[in-house]
Parts: sequence; structure tokens; C-alpha cells
Amino acid sequence: MIDWSTRTVLPGLIDMHTHISDWDMTNNVAEPLLHSPQDVALMGAKHAYQTLRAGFTTVHDLGTYRAFAWRGHHQDDGDRLGAGRRD
Repeated sequence: MIDWSTRTVLPGLIDMHTHISDWDMTNNVAEPLLHSPQDVALMGAKHAYQTLRAGFTTVHDLGTYRAFAWRGHHQDDGDRLGAGRRD
């Protein structure tokens, strides 16, 4: 058993509105189409890592182009990624 009585403990945070693979700040609506799927995957991995390091263990992606490729991946660190969909 670990004694955490002298520490402040915060559970993993949940972000229910993310765009994890979106390119960084841009006004160009065609930006996702200007990059290969590999580039988008790398950007998503970068953002997922930054989000996890910031304390968010669960995120829900609501519309990133190619977001569904992330579904079910990166479970090793205890993080979860849900991808929004329209039915």
C-alpha cells in the first residue's frame, strides 16, 4: 500500500471535445487535405502524448479528419480515445 496522505492526488481528467489530429492553429479549412495520412498520424500522436502528459487520460474526438484510425489504439498508457460519429 502506498501512503498518499502527504500528497495531493488528482484522478485522470476527461476532455469530451477534442480534435486530436488537427493541425496546429490555422484558418485554412483545407489544411487536413494538405498533409499525408502519415503526417496526420504523427501530429495526432504528438497531441495525444501532450494531452496525456497534461493529465487527461480519456479524450473524445469530435470530428478530426481521419480520427477513426485512432480508435482502439494507444491503450498501453491507460489512456482512452473515443471518436465521435454521426448516425
